Amino acid sequence: MYRILIVEDDAGIAEAVSEQAKMWNFETHSVTNFRNVMAEFAEFDPHLVLLDIGLPFFNGYYWCGEIRKVSRVPVIFISSASDNMNIVMAMNMGGDDFVAKILFEIFADHENKFTETGVDSIIDRIIHDCFTVRTQSVQLLQASIAASHSGSQ
Repeated sequence: MYRILIVEDDAGIAEAVSEQAKMWNFETHSVTNFRNVMAEFAEFDPHLVLLDIGLPFFNGYYWCGEIRKVSRVPVIFISSASDNMNIVMAMNMGGDDFVAKILFEIFADHENKFTETGVDSIIDRIIHDCFTVRTQSVQLLQASIAASHSGSQ
């Protein structure tokens, strides 16, 4: 089973990403010690890292740089700070890809339109749309992770 390390300080987003990944039979671990992400990285030995930019103590760029000192594991930045400068910076620091979190923008645009019963269905749809990957894409991701992980050993 492939292991995904989630470095996200928003517990709700980390849990949503984790649940979606588990639906595809990935093992996940969400970082809890943002002072020492590398300790959890070393202990979990992930095949893939999902990394937010805005974190407590040190930002995602810093942790990506630290990961790159010891590993070539794929690092995908997942952040709502998706302007061009942040995307370029993420790639320059060693990130392999960047995925924009659109949840905040959608909620901000529609917060007055949500009803208590409608929020759950909207959240479910957004999470499904944002994090569901077709089987062929999952197979390509698994092959990419396997190739990257076997090359680093």
